[in-house]
Amino acid sequence: MGIDITSDIFKSKLKEGLIFIAENDAPYMIHCNEGKDRAGFTLALIEALMGADIEEIVTDYMLSFVNYYHIVPSSQQYQAVAEGTIMKTLRIIANLPAEANINDVDLQIVADQYLEALGIDKGTIATIKSNLSH
Repeated sequence: MGIDITSDIFKSKLKEGLIFIAENDAPYMIHCNEGKDRAGFTLALIEALMGADIEEIVTDYMLSFVNYYHIVPSSQQYQAVAEGTIMKTLRIIANLPAEANINDVDLQIVADQYLEALGIDKGTIATIKSNLSH
């Protein structure tokens, strides 16, 4: 699975992993090398799907940068990294342009739509949510 989250290969592997969640009981382990590219995107998508808000998703995602690179949460560097990475990711999930305001977007709805665009049917999405909520 490459790190280009917009590639067909990434989307195909993501779909495969999400269907695995629908077809199997927890626990699930989602990982990559540092938790900020493949896993970061996947977990941001899952958090959105499960109803997390932007602040929760950004905080969770940015822990990788705090832990690996010792970026201080209140710093300008933290804000720049967040805008250039996780906010970009959320806009991709929401199918918005890079400069779009995402603050009024219902992330749970756009996560559902993103999964449907991957070819995952509503029943499987409901099962994914159910399995993740246990």
